[in-house]
Amino acid sequence: MNAEAKKLLEESGLLDKGWSNLAKNLAEAPMQDAVKSPEAELAMAYARVSKTADGQKVFEHLHSVTHGRSSWWPGGSPTMEQCTAYGLLREGQNGLFEMMQELVRKGGRLLDQGKKKSRNK
Repeated sequence: MNAEAKKLLEESGLLDKGWSNLAKNLAEAPMQDAVKSPEAELAMAYARVSKTADGQKVFEHLHSVTHGRSSWWPGGSPTMEQCTAYGLLREGQNGLFEMMQELVRKGGRLLDQGKKKSRNK
């Protein structure tokens, strides 16, 4: 183990927990700090909302108006400029929806981790 890695492990307190649990501790350590961040709070909010009936309706609607539509017109009609502008707009909408889906997934993982911790206490 190089000196930098050892220093990071010592500062994190992972060495004190023993080598047998190192993989588990390394997996949990970044998430413990992440749960406290504003980004994690937002992700967990997305996950909580997505689990409600209304949240599912909203996400289904957003999917139908973003991923459920084509991004590009074949043949460059009516004009190439309009086709390009429409395609870029649609790709932006798709990207926004994908970002929201990723927040739901990340928030779900964080919420699950929080449930596991509360059961283990």
